[in-house]
Amino acid sequence: GLQCRMPAPPLWCHLRLLGHSKTCARRNETGCVHCELEVFAAQYASERRPFAPRSLVRRVMQSGAMLFGEMHDSHEFTLALLDGLLVANLTKSPPPDQDTSLEMLERQTLQHHLFGGTLVSSITCSLCNHSNVNRERLTVIELAVQNSGGGGGVLGWVRGAAASVGVGGSSSVSLESLLRDYTAVENLEDYRCDGCGKKPSEAEKRADSRWAGAEAEPQQLRKRLLLAEGPRVL
Repeated sequence: GLQCRMPAPPLWCHLRLLGHSKTCARRNETGCVHCELEVFAAQYASERRPFAPRSLVRRVMQSGAMLFGEMHDSHEFTLALLDGLLVANLTKSPPPDQDTSLEMLERQTLQHHLFGGTLVSSITCSLCNHSNVNRERLTVIELAVQNSGGGGGVLGWVRGAAASVGVGGSSSVSLESLLRDYTAVENLEDYRCDGCGKKPSEAEKRADSRWAGAEAEPQQLRKRLLLAEGPRVL
């Protein structure tokens, strides 16, 4: 996981400047993941032999997101690492108040600028044309790699920046195709429209007031996800 993310130019350039550790009051304390990342970047740049980032892993484990003695995969480690980076970035921030929410503070952190984004979710009803739009901050984008062998299901998840993902043998899928699937329109069945209060399953047919008894188009609730702001590591 670290080898995939360290070469990302925005992250690499920031860590090599050592801007955080020079002023961090918690540099020698337990728990500053940002400081450990800068130390790891310096070691990664100078070492010509394989090495184990034990100190960084220990810092991430001390955050409580992962437990010693239990099995964790690289995706879980990456999420715990990003959570630790966010906590380190918020250390010097003022507490949230009525004018500044926690989300606004999080949007000013390195974690958000490099790995976060803004997701726009919309649900539109074909009967009443009501549209429900929500915006939320993303800490990470999860892209599903579907099984192309005919068995269905999800083979894995992509988090962060990856140019292509192997799905068995020599085949691979591009990041662009995964993003297209992520933002594709989805028809909702078991969802009630906030405008007319109907579900597609309850309104398969409706009579047109001008043509009594005429069969009308079935109700459709279309959901779509769009990225208003994408991670800079992409």
